Amino acid sequence: MRFMKGTPYILQGEELEMTNMHFTSLDQCRDVEELGIYRQAVEELGVMTPEQMLACFDNVARDNCRTPMQWDDSPNAGFTTGTPWIDVNPNYLQINAARQVDDPDSVFSYYRELLRLRHELDIMVYGTYRPLLEDSPALWAYERVLGSHVITVGCNWTSKEQPCDLWYGSTGMRLIGNYATHKPDVLQPYEAYVTIR
Repeated sequence: MRFMKGTPYILQGEELEMTNMHFTSLDQCRDVEELGIYRQAVEELGVMTPEQMLACFDNVARDNCRTPMQWDDSPNAGFTTGTPWIDVNPNYLQINAARQVDDPDSVFSYYRELLRLRHELDIMVYGTYRPLLEDSPALWAYERVLGSHVITVGCNWTSKEQPCDLWYGSTGMRLIGNYATHKPDVLQPYEAYVTIR
């Protein structure tokens, strides 16, 4: 499983999580601030075309990530039997919660495993937080320490492998990760890897 910052989560080329919706018309937008910016830039100042402004909204607006929750592949993604306040993302037929529940490789299953670990391991909640690799612009890493136990967490926020020797010579046991196999001394693109010792 690869978690990609700023893009849908992907597993073996298949999108698994709700994605932002691309609007093709201002009529699809509801956010008052968004509507005001559009009118100012397009209609009053004429500094952008409607297409350019809608493309900007893909990256900075709020409405395209506020579409109704995609519960299943029924009408309106199972969100309502009425008319939703904003359009449902058309990809709800492929991307919805119901498709993930029994899929062991889904984002749903990954979060379920994270919650299980949090409930079963006191160190996840009560361990002392100790930052690691604080000068790295590409990696976020830390330890949680409780008694004689240490959890080590490393996350790569980039699309490239990053050198990372946090686990060099470690006797730690893998708790969770978003790749099936962790490579020694590196974090793979968008990899999150967690061990306990």
